[in-house]
Amino acid sequence: MKRLLLAITALCLLAAPCYAGPPHTMMMMANSWGGGNSQVVYSGTIASLRISSVDGTAFLDNCAALVPYADGSHLVEIYDASGRMLRGYLSAAGTGETFTEVYSNGAWTGASGATPPTGLTAGGAGTFSIFDSGDGSPYDTSLKIAHNGTDHLPYIQRNNTVVIGKLYNYSVAFKHGDGTKGVIYLSTSQGGGGTSYLFKEVTNAAWTTYSYNKTAVATSMYTVLQAYTLTPGKYELFDTLLLRSIDTPSSSGATIVSAKGGATANFQYKNASFTYNAASYYCLIKRAR
Repeated sequence: MKRLLLAITALCLLAAPCYAGPPHTMMMMANSWGGGNSQVVYSGTIASLRISSVDGTAFLDNCAALVPYADGSHLVEIYDASGRMLRGYLSAAGTGETFTEVYSNGAWTGASGATPPTGLTAGGAGTFSIFDSGDGSPYDTSLKIAHNGTDHLPYIQRNNTVVIGKLYNYSVAFKHGDGTKGVIYLSTSQGGGGTSYLFKEVTNAAWTTYSYNKTAVATSMYTVLQAYTLTPGKYELFDTLLLRSIDTPSSSGATIVSAKGGATANFQYKNASFTYNAASYYCLIKRAR
């Protein structure tokens, strides 16, 4: 009897589904999930997938391959590199991005000498001024960050309160001055620490706008703009700083709901440790019956 019980236990363990594991194992397990009530109709890796997982406005974007299944009857499962998952129903194709501004600055009011622009703080002391780059509007009121003769690596920073799981667009324009380079940080804590959304070293001779879409993983989003220079008087230029939430998907995306044919824009399941802002994700789509 003991041997029989041990054998039954072993078979149960072998049959039990497991969410952990590398993405290439997911297809093997997919057919057993859902109690046979679904059929896999798509599987593949999607690069640069944009995810808004916040309850009430959940959606995916930059995923044209998934849009044909956005009819309220197809379940999508999204896996990170550790096998952690988000799951929800593809409800409807997007009709165009809409935004809510969180913060913007292109006038840099208040920048003068050691005083940074209004609404920003000097994380690293420097000389701050409104500067006409000679390139016309809007760059006739750009921000010049210069070495003050004493302190190296001057920079400004700002914290913005954001919603965890919500998708945001961050952008800033840069033009190389005569310093070594410019540095653009976006992170979850002051001075570029914590979880880094991006770290970019830039030396563009002409004005270039850098734009990024990131899912918030904390309630703070710190932006840092730095003139990387050790030489007195050397500077870098920045302009048109913008942070905004993305509230709806483009036509290359789809809204998510928690139930088949439902209207509640939530994911049905979200692993609390899911890795957002990865380079790519493995996706499965199942036709719900």
